[in-house]
Amino acid sequence: MINRKQIIMTVSIVLLLLAMPMNHGISRGVEQSGKKGYITDESKQVYPLMEYPIIAPSMMETTDTRPLDCIDTPDYFSWMDVNGEDFTTPAKNQGNCGSCWDFAALGTLEAMINIQYGDPNLDLDLSEQYVLSCLPKAANYYGEGCLGGNPYNAFKYIKNDGENGNFCNGIITEECFSYYADHTVPCDEKCDEWMDELIPLEDCGFSWPGFDDPEVRQIIKSKLYEHGPLAVGIDCTNHFINWGISHNSPDDYYPDMEQEWNNILNHLVVLFG
Repeated sequence: MINRKQIIMTVSIVLLLLAMPMNHGISRGVEQSGKKGYITDESKQVYPLMEYPIIAPSMMETTDTRPLDCIDTPDYFSWMDVNGEDFTTPAKNQGNCGSCWDFAALGTLEAMINIQYGDPNLDLDLSEQYVLSCLPKAANYYGEGCLGGNPYNAFKYIKNDGENGNFCNGIITEECFSYYADHTVPCDEKCDEWMDELIPLEDCGFSWPGFDDPEVRQIIKSKLYEHGPLAVGIDCTNHFINWGISHNSPDDYYPDMEQEWNNILNHLVVLFG
């Protein structure tokens, strides 16, 4: 039974100015022009970001001190194309909610389950709403997950079997608790048989390899190649959004803007290759 198998997770968060294709990046939200935590593109489309972002230097206090070793990696590798098989799961729409951190965490976990079972078609659909509603401490501010959170905390409290982890180790499926894009939905809204749906974690880890430089990029590539897709943070700007509107080819790469870092991670995505 899959819900009895323990899943080993490793998570990395790093400040990036590297672009992913837009359909794996920011999901579209309804228009709320001028609201804090949202970015509007040139067409007036509004994108929800984390109103309470992660401040990069604060990560230093909780950095995993274990060595981050580099290995030789191929010039090209993608978990979407491993001998013709796609081990990632479909991109989802986060709606009018800054819950990108939650989607990045569970998108990573879903891919890791595929990888550990050696089945690219397993594609479990895990419940982001469970994290928002039942694990309120995973948010950057208690119970306000639509305003920001941390993917490591999502894993941490999924694994926690105390009060802050809903008294159990595990995550349930989307079918058991569908997504409302709302952190005020009560935890009791999940299905009655939710305890039978739990998929537990054996372990999770966190590392902060530092700001973007060639060595950090090699660390990221090594961890991705050895272990699976990673939940990563980016500094998402208006320029990034507007660039993505007209650059949708897999061969398009966001240019190095040589701009100063502002040390803010306001969007989280799944890095898969």
